[in-house]
Amino acid sequence: MPATGPQPESLLLDGSPGRRPPTPLLTRPVDTIRVEGAVRNAEGHYMITGRLKEWVRRGGLTIIPVELEEILIKHPLVEKVAIVGMPDPRLGERTCAYVKPAQGRTITLDEVIKILTDAGLATFKMPERLELLGEMPVTQHDKVDKKLLRERITDRLKAEGVL
Repeated sequence: MPATGPQPESLLLDGSPGRRPPTPLLTRPVDTIRVEGAVRNAEGHYMITGRLKEWVRRGGLTIIPVELEEILIKHPLVEKVAIVGMPDPRLGERTCAYVKPAQGRTITLDEVIKILTDAGLATFKMPERLELLGEMPVTQHDKVDKKLLRERITDRLKAEGVL
């Protein structure tokens, strides 16, 4: 049965139906803003994209994996990359980079951090672990299987006694 009338998300603070004014993204004027993974709608507003369940929540901060992946995939040492959250008892999650190096190449965590630092990413977004893969696992739809990668790193952390 279709819902009728105003939906909870379309109520104003006083409870009356209506459209809320957009919440400003910035609290101070700036000349430009660069946002990875954003889409502009017809009204000129920006929507941050990326699957929420793939976002990494490190302490009180949010890391959007696609932001790191788009930088790393352009580097000649990297053939494929996936950024996932790994559980952490203190922070909730930390960032893990799964990388399939380019053929005949290898890459270290220090090199990954340098690539991201040179691109201007904040320190809190840096991966704290690097896992090298010969092949990146994919779903039946030929997309990187991040769920499997999260399960693998969780199992590995348990085996190492970290969790």
